[in-house]
Amino acid sequence: MKTFSSLYDHEYDHIIERRQRRENERVNLNTIKQAIDRKLATPQKSRLYWSSLTLFLKAKLTKTEWDHIIKVSLGPDFGPLHNYFLRCLFFNARSTHVIPVKEVVKPVHHIVYKKSDSKRNLIQRNRISSESTVNLEPISVDTLSAGNSFPDRDIISNRMNKIAVDVGLIVSSDSVVVAQRGLEQHLKNIIEKIIKNKAKNTNEHVMKSKSEGPQPGSFLTSQSCLNIPNVVHSYVHYVDDIPYMKNVDSTGVPYDQEDDEEYAEQVDEFKYSITPRDVLTASHCCPNLIRSEKMRESILLSNWDLYN
Repeated sequence: MKTFSSLYDHEYDHIIERRQRRENERVNLNTIKQAIDRKLATPQKSRLYWSSLTLFLKAKLTKTEWDHIIKVSLGPDFGPLHNYFLRCLFFNARSTHVIPVKEVVKPVHHIVYKKSDSKRNLIQRNRISSESTVNLEPISVDTLSAGNSFPDRDIISNRMNKIAVDVGLIVSSDSVVVAQRGLEQHLKNIIEKIIKNKAKNTNEHVMKSKSEGPQPGSFLTSQSCLNIPNVVHSYVHYVDDIPYMKNVDSTGVPYDQEDDEEYAEQVDEFKYSITPRDVLTASHCCPNLIRSEKMRESILLSNWDLYN
């Protein structure tokens, strides 16, 4: 079974053959495009045809799929005109003659534009749409630059020209320079970000390792219960808030230091041990750590919620 691209209408063949005898003459495709739009009749069919043609030329649509779209959606009567358009398109691609463009003389209007406006319009005219994607071939080893240097300008230019040719564009030397500088800056930003993240992770690891052990100003008690060392921190700013540090019990009655000769010695021993939770934990785990019963009772009866 023949596909649509293999069907040729003799009504259009003699026109192409006559043009082929005049080697330097190209076919004006605008007339054929208008005839195609009239043949399709509806905007939906016209949009379907031109979009499928674009996908086929970009190798995003197979030959079988394209023939199916034309056969089912557009109908068999459209085949001859479709084939004629393709043959004219290929004929123009082989021809070296360029259709002259009619120059239209426009009246000169002396309008003063701002410098910024002219630059903005130039950028908008030169902007390339990025909606369509291009299937790139894998990069060979020969096109890669040395491992310790940025890509050479010629390599970037060759890659850009290859991509541009696939979509019918050209690449200027200025755009190659801009692309090279942008690539260098992008690589520098990546390297700088990696170095910063590595330094940050190293600092966090050091701080975490320090926080897991005793802090500066702390000490491990010599006695322990169940092999659990009691770490007592030295927060000096709590001294004035804890009753037993001011020789006062939980009821506000001052201690009689003469009744307990070891009281003053134990106050000196615990004067830096002023984190309430640590003192309370040490008292529960190691009762013998605090030899004074009065001090131990004062610690257990104090209102520790005020110092959490």
